[in-house]
Amino acid sequence: MHKSIFLDSLNNTQEALKSITLDSIFIGSKLFSTESISSLRSIVKDTHIYADVPVFCGEDLVKLFPDAVIIEAFGKDLVKDGISFVCPTHSGVREYFQKRITDLLKLDINGIWLDCARYPTVWDKSNPIIYDTCYCKRCISLFEKHIGEKIVGTTLEDKFLHIDGSYYIEWLRFKCDQITSIVELARKTITNSKKEMKLGIFVVPWEDSEYSAGIKRILGINIEQISPLVETVSPMLYHKMCGKDVEWVKEKVNYYWNLGKPFLPLIQTGDVSLDEFKKSMEFAILKPSAGVCVFYLDDLIKQREKVDIVLDFFR
Repeated sequence: MHKSIFLDSLNNTQEALKSITLDSIFIGSKLFSTESISSLRSIVKDTHIYADVPVFCGEDLVKLFPDAVIIEAFGKDLVKDGISFVCPTHSGVREYFQKRITDLLKLDINGIWLDCARYPTVWDKSNPIIYDTCYCKRCISLFEKHIGEKIVGTTLEDKFLHIDGSYYIEWLRFKCDQITSIVELARKTITNSKKEMKLGIFVVPWEDSEYSAGIKRILGINIEQISPLVETVSPMLYHKMCGKDVEWVKEKVNYYWNLGKPFLPLIQTGDVSLDEFKKSMEFAILKPSAGVCVFYLDDLIKQREKVDIVLDFFR
């Protein structure tokens, strides 16, 4: 069983890190520095360190690329809604991402996990907030080249209706290709570096049948295309956030068995009872799961009883 935990800072976490037996640690962007990695290495020594890299999300990207604003089919203002995503087809965003991967390869880490490698939507709620994107001029132009046809209409609604009515499957494939290609870019950058570095991806745990094929239609994720490009797929099984019973974690482990790819689930620490947390640990590590990643340590150490549960599982 692979034993992992997500770490967002080193504040008040050293004692817990020393006490928990771990195979790997996922780190957030606050720890992306030689100094932070060196400090972490002094605590966990041979434990593998994986960097969590946001691909198309983050306020820094929105500020750096104001022309990469996402256009929603029904005119919803994502920025106003507090959704910090940029358009996956923007060349500047992709160049910035490649440079970030290249810079991370210089650090003493063992792997890179892609986060937010998708189109935007608020998925971790009982009733997800669905955004249908992206219909910016650049995306429409690229899609026209993709299908060899002109999208007609003078308004956003006209163009959306034309695409949805005449090119539904093509549009779905186009979106998936944008996301798959960014994973390919990461894979190629790592391969060309000649470094021993794992590549993984965090995925929204939607199934093909949910939200009218939302995993592909809304998020642009074709897991069958992406899985050969990565070593591990990590579904984010935050059952409480998603308004699900803890048994849902077990159901998802069974679902990802069909992927035929090593998968390492994440489970949430916050807003769950001790019994729920223990059960989510039990379900997450059921075969053929590779193990479990606890999300996250900074929250876990505020709840001593949950630390004890992790210690017991991770002996």
